[in-house]
Amino acid sequence: MEFLQEHMVTKQELKDELKHMVTKQELKEELQKLRLDFLDSMDEKISTLKGDLTVMMRGEDKKLAALIGLLKNKQVIDEQEARALLSLHPFPQI
Repeated sequence: MEFLQEHMVTKQELKDELKHMVTKQELKEELQKLRLDFLDSMDEKISTLKGDLTVMMRGEDKKLAALIGLLKNKQVIDEQEARALLSLHPFPQI
């Protein structure tokens, strides 16, 4: 009996506790919001990374174009070979 007296919950205490509980629908809505926030964050990070990679690749492309020009000027490769190399992707020059 002592145990019940110490641990017994009244109706009002139960009602108060139930008011603070989250419903299944509220939980689903919150999870959906968190999911969308996460996906937005990932999209932003991916686009930033893509931009950084493009900048790096353009720098390397400029170096390659300079090297092709140097090789052409030293007559290691001819004009046709230089044009063929400069027309390659990712950033074709011609």
